Amino acid sequence: MSAVVWAASAAVGIVLAAASGIVVLGILVAVLLAGIPAFFAGAELWARQVNQAKAVAAWTRMLSEQTTAGAGLRQAIMDTAERVPGATKDQAMAFARSLKDEAFDNAAAALAEQLQDEEVDVLVAALMMANAGTAGDVATGLREFATDCQQAAESRQRSDTNRTEDRTSARVIAVISVASFAAMSWWNRDMLTALRGPVGQAVLAVGGALFIAGHRLMARMDRPPVGLRHRPRSAT
Repeated sequence: MSAVVWAASAAVGIVLAAASGIVVLGILVAVLLAGIPAFFAGAELWARQVNQAKAVAAWTRMLSEQTTAGAGLRQAIMDTAERVPGATKDQAMAFARSLKDEAFDNAAAALAEQLQDEEVDVLVAALMMANAGTAGDVATGLREFATDCQQAAESRQRSDTNRTEDRTSARVIAVISVASFAAMSWWNRDMLTALRGPVGQAVLAVGGALFIAGHRLMARMDRPPVGLRHRPRSAT
């Protein structure tokens, strides 16, 4: 979480604690607000993974076609990088540019570290082997890998679709819970009076901590699983 989010959340918490006279409430609200970006990040992370896998599949297919046509591997990478779809294009073009000044394995390993994806690791390892002349039929291998990568993208997309309903339910429950507590506190001032005491703040701390723990757990469960990285190594 960024320092800006924490600072804004802390400011709201301080104001709320001063206005209500309930220190614990201010702390809980600050921690809860700071976790909101992570709570809503799951869908974006899944979409990014799916789009990246599709982009890598498309690029691999282009490389296969270029090498089949007789182009060298380095030249094929340089010719196709600017046609890679989505945000992956920036990393692909940086990789292509780096091939002019760096050793192939160093540039390829840097690409793998930038994209942080298991499919990219496999592609980079295949490219390193092809550059070293130990990959056999390069075009056929790239074509088969493009198919595997496309299937991985479709599998991730199905997983994200299956989570949509659970994700929506969790967000609705969280919003209703917070809104209900706020409404009861506003209309029932005796409740606020009770929460200002030591016992009330202790009960609020326990209940709020459990709610925030559930909030964090749902955010973590909504994130894409971390795949097994192969981490191709550079020559240095």
